[in-house]
Amino acid sequence: MDNFLPHITRIASKLQLLLKQQEAMTKELAKLRQSLDQKDVELAALKELVATLTEQNAILKTGSQQMPATERKAFERKINQYIKDVEKAIVQLSA
Repeated sequence: MDNFLPHITRIASKLQLLLKQQEAMTKELAKLRQSLDQKDVELAALKELVATLTEQNAILKTGSQQMPATERKAFERKINQYIKDVEKAIVQLSA
């Protein structure tokens, strides 16, 4: 029985080490997930900013007559679709 005791203590110490490593990795994983969530929020905000700037750029091009005819037609269709969507929303809200 005495010759099993060193093996058992060695296994127990290795198990303790593995448990500490698992706990550290779990904490690191939580931090990384939180960081990823924050980056996802930042990415969504940046995508929204890009979309806004793209629309502003299109509006500026329209106002300065620099927009080619094909882009102008696409832009007008997009504006008309926005107007239709707003009108639908108004009808739904007034009902």
